[in-house]
Amino acid sequence: MNLRLTVPRWFDGREAHARRWTLTVADGRIAGLEAANGASPFDVDVNLDLDLDLGAEDATLLPGLIDAHVHLAITNTDPATRELPPALLALRMVRNGHAQLRAGVTTVRDLGAPDGLDGQLRRAFAEGLATGPRLHLAGRPLVAPGGHAAFMGRPVASADDARRAVAEAVAAGVDWVKLMATAGLSTAGAEASEQQLPDAVLQAAVSEAHAAGLPVAAHAVAGPGVRAAILAGVDSLEHGYALDADDVAAMHDRGTVYVPTRTVVRQVAEAFEIEGSRPPARARAAAKRADATHGDAIRRALAAGVPIVAGTDYQHGALPLEVALLVDAGLTPTEALRAATSAAARLLRRPDLGTLEVGARADLLVVRGDPLRDVRALRDPLLVVQGGAVVWCAPELARRGVSASLGTRTLSPGTPG
Repeated sequence: MNLRLTVPRWFDGREAHARRWTLTVADGRIAGLEAANGASPFDVDVNLDLDLDLGAEDATLLPGLIDAHVHLAITNTDPATRELPPALLALRMVRNGHAQLRAGVTTVRDLGAPDGLDGQLRRAFAEGLATGPRLHLAGRPLVAPGGHAAFMGRPVASADDARRAVAEAVAAGVDWVKLMATAGLSTAGAEASEQQLPDAVLQAAVSEAHAAGLPVAAHAVAGPGVRAAILAGVDSLEHGYALDADDVAAMHDRGTVYVPTRTVVRQVAEAFEIEGSRPPARARAAAKRADATHGDAIRRALAAGVPIVAGTDYQHGALPLEVALLVDAGLTPTEALRAATSAAARLLRRPDLGTLEVGARADLLVVRGDPLRDVRALRDPLLVVQGGAVVWCAPELARRGVSASLGTRTLSPGTPG
């Protein structure tokens, strides 16, 4: 689809621009980005399928958002949903991908799914069998035998076993290797801060992945496993509910990116209901303890210059909430928006994403209001474009003749976002 879009202001992934501009899309990429003259957009040598002028409305254009930590195969804390037949689970993953797109999230990094389902889903999206966000995937995470996320993980018990597991992941075509360095909020029989993958296993996995050209993400919530993962050389630290000054200094020195996933802590601590399921009492208690230290960890990382990137975990379509929670933790609105756009794209090694510039992928989000003043404006999307195709639009745009592959449905009751 070739389209032209005129807006009163825009955020290019790095900085805001409060001036009427027109963006032109051709063949799935941004072909033009120039100041609009007067009341009408300028002429371009493109046969347009859609010419939409929002220049007189209270709207802001941004790059499509990037959620850097999701699990499309996980919907809630009910263990029964993690034991579904693969076909049913795959359909749920498609549904969860739709929730991401309707929230303006056009790319996700899926950090763990069972049975190769994430790779199959990516193929389905590529072949047009289903619509969903662009997928960067990790396949089966490396886990301790019987440890956190064992239901979807590849158990590793030694350094040699870790090397074999990484080789299997490379053969499966993953983009990232995921390590479960510690237990988690819902791990049965273990404190969340318990280190579950030994130092030697972490080091072997990181070394093997980097030798294959793959980056590594580590689930590490607190305790000695956090430092062990950082010193092993992981590229991103996920969660980090408790980080001391030495942890943060080590992250800064090694260029470790921090993905706090503030949303999942708040969701579990406040017993948010998803599809009729609430987190168990033990997980809620652990999340409340994590909540008490998480904000300080984010502020330490921010003060030290550690790169912070936005990710949600398994509350699909909730990235606007994550951005708001990052602002609550001390980031400016501009910093928080970068965390969900250009900084996330840098983590994914995708310079063609997370930015509005000529030649970039035409992943676009238009929201009502100005998220640079109030990031809660992200919760009110008008238009979502992925690769130049309109995937969702608000009903008032549909009445103006805009058509979208996901229609104009709003989020269903109980769906986060």
